[in-house]
Amino acid sequence: MADIFPINKMVSKLKVAPLQPAYFQVRITAPHLTGLIGSDSVSMYCQRAQLPGIQIQASSIRQSGVGNIERRPTDVDFQDLQLTFICDGEGEIMKFFHRWMQSIYKFDAINGLNQQTSRGLKTYTYEYPKNYESTIEIIQYQIGNDSDRKTTKTGTDLRMVAEVPVIRYILGRAYPHNIGTLSTDWGAQNEYHLLPVSFYFQSWSSNYLERGTSYDVADSYNAPTLDITNNIVKATIQDAVVGLNNAKNNPLTAALTFGVINPGLPDIPIPK
Repeated sequence: MADIFPINKMVSKLKVAPLQPAYFQVRITAPHLTGLIGSDSVSMYCQRAQLPGIQIQASSIRQSGVGNIERRPTDVDFQDLQLTFICDGEGEIMKFFHRWMQSIYKFDAINGLNQQTSRGLKTYTYEYPKNYESTIEIIQYQIGNDSDRKTTKTGTDLRMVAEVPVIRYILGRAYPHNIGTLSTDWGAQNEYHLLPVSFYFQSWSSNYLERGTSYDVADSYNAPTLDITNNIVKATIQDAVVGLNNAKNNPLTAALTFGVINPGLPDIPIPK
């Protein structure tokens, strides 16, 4: 009797092992902050990361004013990037993110309102985005397969040593907006602190996206969309002018809607 689901045949089609979430690297190109550990060191303490997704936002329209609703894309939405860092014993990881947050908005006023940071940011003021935004890179690796295992005199060495980057994300104009709270506990002497940090970012790219080619933005940017927008604006103006003319010729409507309009004025020409 043939197998209903030939699992062995399916497995034989797999050229490499499935992608595992355990092998990744995060690189943060943070703004220049003096007296802190480098971005490379911070990246080494990242224990958990999320690969970004994308959601297209859409609006409901009816092309002819009636009929079934269509959903047309209007925007995209990105979820916040969540990174989790192991806290080192000297507090450098927490210091790094505390200083980064302070470089965005100087929220601390414990020492008075007349204080400023070393970069001149005064209490209760915001920094320019170019001075605190960064680039974050996330690389997902594939760690070997059967062909990477080495056979020795003692048998097969099952350690997988080949690191192959599979997908690479680059997140632009990123900055932290939330540092999570940490809980202390005298009974948790065999644990260590994990610091959750949430980041905003404007957009992301990956090695799987099509690069495309350059074009002249002034000549060809969204020409069909601009034509549609121009037609909508023209129709709106025409309707408004017709409404004004009708109201002007009806004293009661004019008084209720537009105030007193002189009925003797000529009609407003409708734009073509």
